[in-house]
Amino acid sequence: MKPIKPKFANLVEVKLNISDRSSEILKRYAEYTKFTESEIIERLIAEIMDDTTFVSYLMGKRNRKKIDNLIFQSNSATAQKSTTAKKYE
Repeated sequence: MKPIKPKFANLVEVKLNISDRSSEILKRYAEYTKFTESEIIERLIAEIMDDTTFVSYLMGKRNRKKIDNLIFQSNSATAQKSTTAKKYE
């Protein structure tokens, strides 16, 4: 048997103020998809990285080391795997 890994590593508790409407949408979407509200937020935030203008903004920041470690850490591993896979095709 393979060990079971946790869904999310390095969780941080965050308090957000959102509108009643947004809260209800999130609650109902979680009910519909059978994902937790946290899982839905994780997926939506991951999609922000598809915004090339935002990524360019991050790449231009002075404090790149922290940004690279926190934001691009998981993306670079994925990109490296796909680059390696392409080399051997």
